[in-house]
Amino acid sequence: MLFLKTQLISLHILLHFFVTTGECSNLSVWQTPSVITALKGETVNINCSFSAGNVGQLKIKWKRNSTGEVRYLYVLSSNETNSSSSENRLTHVSDVAKNTSTLIIRDLHLRDSDLYICEVLLQIPPPIRKVQGKGTYLKVEARPRVELRAEVLPSPNGNKQLVCVSQEFYPPDIQISWFEDGKLITNETHNGTLQHNIDGSFSITSILKLSASDWNETKNYSCHVNHSTLSAPIIERISVNHHETKPPSPREITPKAEQGAREPVQEATSNEEFGIYTLLGQRLPLPV
Repeated sequence: MLFLKTQLISLHILLHFFVTTGECSNLSVWQTPSVITALKGETVNINCSFSAGNVGQLKIKWKRNSTGEVRYLYVLSSNETNSSSSENRLTHVSDVAKNTSTLIIRDLHLRDSDLYICEVLLQIPPPIRKVQGKGTYLKVEARPRVELRAEVLPSPNGNKQLVCVSQEFYPPDIQISWFEDGKLITNETHNGTLQHNIDGSFSITSILKLSASDWNETKNYSCHVNHSTLSAPIIERISVNHHETKPPSPREITPKAEQGAREPVQEATSNEEFGIYTLLGQRLPLPV
């Protein structure tokens, strides 16, 4: 009789194991969104949800697959029903009872571009099973910062040049155009070599050479910078006036660019020999 009871208990445990394991076989993990494109300095959320059935113990892992090398960011056990933690710019908020976990990355850097994966590990009941989401690819981009200045060349003919510098942008494709009194300039321009910065961004310098006669005439020059992160070009302007001129004119109204892009300014002059103004309306020192 004792032997029969022992066999019945063993059978009950075995049946419970198979039933529970069958529920585990339905484990699924979903990640949203599949792709995120964001700007440097912004914050992004990567969401993970899963269906695990009736389980005893599980772990949620966040990892990034950087050039094939897996780096674990967070590991959460099921005994932590609701958990949030922060390490520098990364935070995770997880709720095992609701089968959800969110990875938050703040103040994005270009080096944060990577494939982020949510992985769920079932430990009890055995056998141990591991399922992960398809991943979320994060692509971080950066808008250019544009500066325009005038320089006097060390030559006897008194030639000068305008220098337009586009800095810290990504991806590297960029378009720079020069205009004189609203007309596109096709000669006397030169784009320097694309510079790769230590943070992964790029910078480039474009130069417009001016003769002494051009400099001594009342002309308005502008540097137009177009990039994939902008909804409209960034425009920096310089007014060159060797003669007596009128006071600065009001700002020019142009289509507004996306958040973070500078707004263009109408050319301005002064009652001095010539005036140089930045996009913010600040007057630059006069060239010697």
